[in-house]
Amino acid sequence: SFEWFGGTVDCDHLVAFHGWDDDFDTDNGFSGKVQFCLAVRNPKLADQSVSNGFESDNNADGSTEMPYTSCVFSNVTFIGPIGQDPAFTNTADYINGGEFNPNNGSKLGQFQSAMQVRRNSHLSCFNSVAMGYPVGLIVENDKGSNTQEAATNGDLKISKIVFAAMTQLASDANKKFGEDLGAFSEAYFRTESLGNSVYDEIADLKLQQPNSLQGGFNPCPTTGSPLLDAASFSDAMVSTGFDKVSYIGVSQGGMNFTGNNLDFAISGEGFFRIQTPNGTFLSRDGGFCQNADGMLMTKQGWAVLGEGGPITIPEGTRNIHVNSEGMIYADGAELGRLEIVSVEDLTALEKVGGSLYRLREGSTAGEIDPRVTGTMVNQGYLEAANVDVVTEMVSMIEVQRTFEAYQKMMQSSDAVDRELNTKVGKAR
Repeated sequence: SFEWFGGTVDCDHLVAFHGWDDDFDTDNGFSGKVQFCLAVRNPKLADQSVSNGFESDNNADGSTEMPYTSCVFSNVTFIGPIGQDPAFTNTADYINGGEFNPNNGSKLGQFQSAMQVRRNSHLSCFNSVAMGYPVGLIVENDKGSNTQEAATNGDLKISKIVFAAMTQLASDANKKFGEDLGAFSEAYFRTESLGNSVYDEIADLKLQQPNSLQGGFNPCPTTGSPLLDAASFSDAMVSTGFDKVSYIGVSQGGMNFTGNNLDFAISGEGFFRIQTPNGTFLSRDGGFCQNADGMLMTKQGWAVLGEGGPITIPEGTRNIHVNSEGMIYADGAELGRLEIVSVEDLTALEKVGGSLYRLREGSTAGEIDPRVTGTMVNQGYLEAANVDVVTEMVSMIEVQRTFEAYQKMMQSSDAVDRELNTKVGKAR
């Protein structure tokens, strides 16, 4: 789990897995931008103070002390306790720590909400999904705060959020779920201009396998999911400083979330360029690492090429960020952009071992600008192992070409028929 006590640091690709208290806790004026987060609860573990996905305060007293907690999150997936174990009840009899109970006097409690914003916090969240909590949203005026007024005035925004399988949509008070049904919080969440939505069941989200207690856990959406092509970055709060992806939640389908800053998956067409002793090759495999000199390498030890050649990450770099356009930043300083290339004729590709491809003689590779074509680089993900993108793209081309060949054959046949009809008509 993560907690920010003030500051302005930006973060991305965070995983809170089977934690005890709140997953993402923000206090004391934290104002950073945070994107691509996954929070997964174990239904047997909850804190005595009640566990939330978000818990956000301006400060412990709920005062108006500046700067306000005004962080902005986008693309968060919260997976709550409901729906993971059919036997789950939000009671001490069930929430006993299970095999993780340390038997050291640590006190357990209950689960509460996916999002709790209180004590004058101005936390905002966009393009995110939460499922399986007793409460979806709490916007609370505790300790004399004006949190609800801040929501009404747009100082905090909960927008483009999808809830599923919540016992109750909202509450306006801490630890009052079941009693307080959140007249303000529900009305706010349902404000049409915010673009939020509610589903009855987790299955309605069409995720691959969102149960962390079972094998093959994968919270990514499948075809037809309401999370796909549903994100928006038009609001000023997210118009800069965020990767503008098309999906709601931490990931889209066809990728596995790893959280490794040197793992990259390409959305759309395109290939990484890899330099080997035998020449330059193409690859969709973005599982990279650094050598002793800081050079970005494949796991086989081959150099990954940027637009200016091999990429070297300076010694002592603490944070590596790569945006959706492939631009690499080391501690905020721009290093250059990953070279992403397209292939005009995918049937001209031949596999040369592992994940490498090369072009047959006579074929050319043309550079792609992701900002123009829609190709995106996703940091912290790898392409799913069962997705052979090259084969799928080639198959699509072959199907298209077969269709075009049949179409031309039919057109030729029609022309022959017309000519025969004309000649037969003249002979008569």
